[in-house]
Amino acid sequence: MAAVLGIVRGHKGTIKVDSAPGRGTTVTVLLPASGRPVARGTGERETGGEWKGCGTILVVDDDETVRAVTEAMLETMGFDVILAEDGHVAMLTASCIASTRACGWS
Repeated sequence: MAAVLGIVRGHKGTIKVDSAPGRGTTVTVLLPASGRPVARGTGERETGGEWKGCGTILVVDDDETVRAVTEAMLETMGFDVILAEDGHVAMLTASCIASTRACGWS
């Protein structure tokens, strides 16, 4: 989160965090509006072809529906997705992934 805050502040923005037990946490990133007009493109990528993501993303959310929708969206974009239902499971999963990769496994 500290790295994200540094990037956001570098763009003259801020982060608001609202958290309450039993209600969850909402993180809002606020960035200043640009004074430039919005460029209207054709919708086609300049490089040609469809963009495809790569890599693995760990999705952490306590809501099963949010996890499922996010997983489907990211897989459609080309990412491998690992799901965790809470921070504890996410940390265990990330530790396992890190130690597996340190051993040269993929």
